[in-house]
Amino acid sequence: MALADLKSQVAALPSSCGVYIMRNASGAPVYVGKGTNLKSRVRSYLNPRSDSRPQIAYLMREAAAVDYILSRDEREALILENSLIKEHKPKFNIQLKDDKTYASLRFSVHEKFPRLSMARRVREDGAAYFGPFSRGGDLKAIANLARRLFAVRDCSAAKFKRHRRRPCLSYDMRLCSGPCAGKISEEKYAEMCKGAEAFLRGGGGAAGALKSKMKKAAQELRYDDAALYRDQISALRAREGRASSASRTDRDVIGAAADGESFEFVALFHRGGGVADKAEFSAKNTGADTPRALGEFLGRFYDAGRQIPPEVVVPAAPEHRGAYEKWLSEKRGGAVRIIVPARGARAKLLRLAEDNAAEALRKKRIRGEREKDALSALKKALKLSRTPREIECLDISNTGGALATGAVVRFSNGEPDKKRYKRYRIKTVSGQDDFAGIKEMLSRRLKRAGEKGWELPDLILIDGGKGQLSAAMEAMRETGAEGKADIAAIAKGRGRERGDAVYAPGRKTPWTPLKDKEGLFLLMRARDEAHRFALGYHRKLRGREMMR
Repeated sequence: MALADLKSQVAALPSSCGVYIMRNASGAPVYVGKGTNLKSRVRSYLNPRSDSRPQIAYLMREAAAVDYILSRDEREALILENSLIKEHKPKFNIQLKDDKTYASLRFSVHEKFPRLSMARRVREDGAAYFGPFSRGGDLKAIANLARRLFAVRDCSAAKFKRHRRRPCLSYDMRLCSGPCAGKISEEKYAEMCKGAEAFLRGGGGAAGALKSKMKKAAQELRYDDAALYRDQISALRAREGRASSASRTDRDVIGAAADGESFEFVALFHRGGGVADKAEFSAKNTGADTPRALGEFLGRFYDAGRQIPPEVVVPAAPEHRGAYEKWLSEKRGGAVRIIVPARGARAKLLRLAEDNAAEALRKKRIRGEREKDALSALKKALKLSRTPREIECLDISNTGGALATGAVVRFSNGEPDKKRYKRYRIKTVSGQDDFAGIKEMLSRRLKRAGEKGWELPDLILIDGGKGQLSAAMEAMRETGAEGKADIAAIAKGRGRERGDAVYAPGRKTPWTPLKDKEGLFLLMRARDEAHRFALGYHRKLRGREMMR
C-alpha cells in the first residue's frame, strides 16, 4: 500500500484514547502501541522530525496499514496493549527473553489451618505470597526451614482429609504439628502461623515476642519449647541479617542497560528490608528510548502473574506513568507507586540494579563473541558452505524398537530456540532400526521446509555416526533438499581417551579437535538437548501405554 494510502488512514483516525496496530502488507501486526490521542500519536510516525527513534524508519518501511481499538481510559488501553502484544508478538515491540520460571511461596492464611506450598503464578485468592525465587533450591530451603521451625502443613486438601484419625509421617518427623488429626488446637496453630509468616517476610519484630516466650518456657522448665523458640529466634535474625536498607517496605528495583542490539533488565526483589533475589531479562533493542522501553518492560513483566509490591523503583519515569500505577494498584489490590529516586536508600538500590544490568549486558556480549568464534571455527573445520548460526539436531529414542520416537531441537546463535522444537512418532519403521528412523523423521521434516516456522537451518546435525549420516543424506537427496543445508553427525567417543567425533560429507576422517573445542561443545549441547527431548517424549508414550 502506498504511503499516501497510509496517510489517508491516519487522517481518518479518531482523536480518542486507544490502541493502534501497525500491519505489514500481509496484514500481520508489526507494532502495537497506545495513546491518549490516537490521531496525534500515529501521525508522529509519519514525521521523522517529531520522532527520531531509529526503529521508526524500519517500522515505516514495513507498515502498510494501521488499525485501532478504542478504550475508555489509559489503564484500559494498557491492558489491551499487553494482551495484543502477548497474542501477536510484533517484531518492533519489546519481547522479554527469560529461560527461568520464578516461583513463590504461597501461604493460605485465609484457611482454618493455613498451608505452605509453591506457586508459579500469583493469584488474587486471599493467600499471602513470598518471593519470587529465581532458584528452586532457595525456595525449597526456605520452605523446609519454615516447616522445621514452625511445623506448618504443606499437604493438599485431599491428603489433609485422609489423615483425620492418624497424622502422616511429617508429624513424626516434626515437620508438621498434625492439625489434620487434632494434634494441635486452632489457636496454637494460628500462633505458629504468625511466626512462620514473620519469618517468610524477613523477620520484622517477631523475634522480641519469641524471646519473651522462650524465657517463660525456660522458667516453667519446658526446655523443649524453649529450645524451639531459640531456634526460631536465630532463624528470624538470620533472615533480618540480609537487610541492606533500613526500610522494610517491599519493592522491586528495576535496572536497565542497552547497546545497539539488546536491552538487559535486572529486577532486584527487595523484601523485608533486604534483597531476597534477582531476575535477569533480555530483549531485542528496537530503538526505543529508556522511558518507552521501561513502559513496555513493566507491561510484560507484571502481566505474567507476578507478586506486585507497593513500590516499583525505576531509573526513569515510563510513558503513561499514571496509567501504569493505576493498573498495578488494581492488580495488587492496594496502592502501588512507581518511583524515580534521586538520593537515599532507593537510589543506592537502583545503582546496584543498574550495575547488575550492565554486567549482564557485558556477559552477554562476551558470550556472543565466543559463540560467533565457535560458529566460524565450525564452518572452517567441517568445510561448511555457510556459518551455522541456525542448527537443528535430530535424535531417535526407543525401547527395543517399541514406541520409537524422534525429536528435532533448534539452536539459534548458540542458544536453544525452544519454540522451534519438534517431536515425531516413527510410523513406518518396525523393530529397532535407527537408520530408517532417522531417514523417516528427516524426510517428514524436509517436506515442510517451505512452510512458515519450518525454514531450513544452516546445519542439520544427526546424533550418530556414519550410518546415521548416510541415512540422513539419502533423505535429503530423495526430498530434493541436498545442498540447501549443510549436514553432519556427532558420535560419542569410546572411553575417556577418545572424545566425541563429528562426521561430515567430504571428510575422510572425523573431526576430533585437540584444542579450541568451543565448536565441538556447542554441537554436544545440541546433541544432548535432542536426546533429552526425544527421551522425554518416549517416556511419556511408554507411561501412557503402561497405564493403558
